[in-house]
Amino acid sequence: MVETATLGKGVQGVIMRAFRSRDYTITVTGARDIGPYYRRLSFAAPELLAAHPPYPSMWIRLWCPGPDRLYQRAFTLVDPDAAAGTFDIEFAMHSTGYAMDLARTAQPGDVVQVSVLTRDDYIRPDPMPPGFVMVADPASLPAVNSIVPTLPDDLQIQLWLGSQHPGDEELPLASHPGLRASWVPHEELTMRLSAELSGVHGWFGWVCVDTAQTRAIKELLRTATGAGKREGHAMGYWTIGRTTG
Repeated sequence: MVETATLGKGVQGVIMRAFRSRDYTITVTGARDIGPYYRRLSFAAPELLAAHPPYPSMWIRLWCPGPDRLYQRAFTLVDPDAAAGTFDIEFAMHSTGYAMDLARTAQPGDVVQVSVLTRDDYIRPDPMPPGFVMVADPASLPAVNSIVPTLPDDLQIQLWLGSQHPGDEELPLASHPGLRASWVPHEELTMRLSAELSGVHGWFGWVCVDTAQTRAIKELLRTATGAGKREGHAMGYWTIGRTTG
């Protein structure tokens, strides 16, 4: 991995400090592929997890080296173990991008800079609705896998997943008695939900895919579930055509 000690964080670092982020260094302990286009890095991060007890869909921002400075990208913690001070991060791999470079070249012993913001993501609904309708892709699959096991066994979960590469359908998916998962071509997510989504009134809507489809699907879920403007959860995880992720 590229040496990062001499690289600055630029304007992104100033913005992160303005949002009162807390900075840490974490150490790579392992790396492995779990699919043709999916890579997992393991980290030791005892200081970070001692200060920030993990919760479902918890995420941090990795500072990835570019040619001129560090660039931050957000990733969900996978299998965090506060007692051991460890967690993994999974990367949905594509051809270019600073985070992709980090994932491909990381070796045990490498040190990575990260930032943690105050909690501003998924919050478990209370009271619990009769079901969840979730729309995700390989990039947001770690968040799905951290939320689904925490839901009551009698809850219905309708999960739509957008596949981007051969082999995506074989990626590990959390088990749940009420889970029904459907893989569809990623570019067809909005169209398929518009045509096929039904029977989810009163459910909790959750969507995290590319920015453009997240906006469209958020409105579809709001109509189908009858949710108010501030109900549910929607976040664009990536932007189509952006090559520095």
